[in-house]
Amino acid sequence: MHTHTKINTNSALEHTIRLAKNTIEIGDHSITTLHHQELQLKNMQKELNTMNDDLNTGERLLRSIESVGGQISNWFRSDRSHKHQDEGEQFEADMEQIKEDRTRFEFARYKQEIDEHDRIRKQTKPIRTRNREFNQIIANQDEQLDTITDLLSEIKHRAILMDNSISDSNTRLDKIAEDTENANVKIRRQTNKAYRIAHR
Repeated sequence: MHTHTKINTNSALEHTIRLAKNTIEIGDHSITTLHHQELQLKNMQKELNTMNDDLNTGERLLRSIESVGGQISNWFRSDRSHKHQDEGEQFEADMEQIKEDRTRFEFARYKQEIDEHDRIRKQTKPIRTRNREFNQIIANQDEQLDTITDLLSEIKHRAILMDNSISDSNTRLDKIAEDTENANVKIRRQTNKAYRIAHR
């Protein structure tokens, strides 16, 4: 009975370790995918910034063609495209700063958890008896439990990274949606203005 229980316990611990390692592999793959998607969103944001700058240039040209007053208005509004570009650069800088601060905080918390686990391990002394075989069983199970604890910490760390990446992507998607709507408004406005100029 004792041997049967020992085998079941060891098998359960080994199965748990395999599951944890498999979960970490899945987490690493997910993080890589999320990072790739984040790069795609950054490229989309850059293209939208370029499109909005081009639309601002087109709007100034149409205004110049439409009237002399438009030329004067262009003189006062010439810094708008630069302002939009500055806003795009500031948005990227803010995102990078948020990511850097978040990474620093999560690393410090992760290290604190590891240090706490090490402290508990040092304080926890394995039970020793005169039965050498039983002592070896306990030692092996302690080692497996320590491995599981480390793996669970890694899983938690990857889950936090994934959550942060998804949060950043949502922020970028909101900004892309806003810039896309602004671009649509400018396109409709310039199309109507060009039609009026062509048919006056």
